[in-house]
Amino acid sequence: MKHDLKIDMNNEFKQEEKIPKNFPEYSIMYKTLLNQVKKLKQQKKDSHESKVEEIKLKIQRYESEIIKIKKMFPSNYFESID
Repeated sequence: MKHDLKIDMNNEFKQEEKIPKNFPEYSIMYKTLLNQVKKLKQQKKDSHESKVEEIKLKIQRYESEIIKIKKMFPSNYFESID
């Protein structure tokens, strides 16, 4: 098993975080999901009560996918997008 380690400024070893192989696709998917969540949140404000629960479920699904994608990337990769 191969581990990629690097030494930080304090001479401590840290595991190096890598970008996934299909990073362009995941990055695009992340941005798309994020935009959809924003639209759905706005739509939720303007919707009738009967649609609100359906919209909430969609938001939850999209946010769970966003979290999965974030976990594949280095910790600060999406900071500028959020």
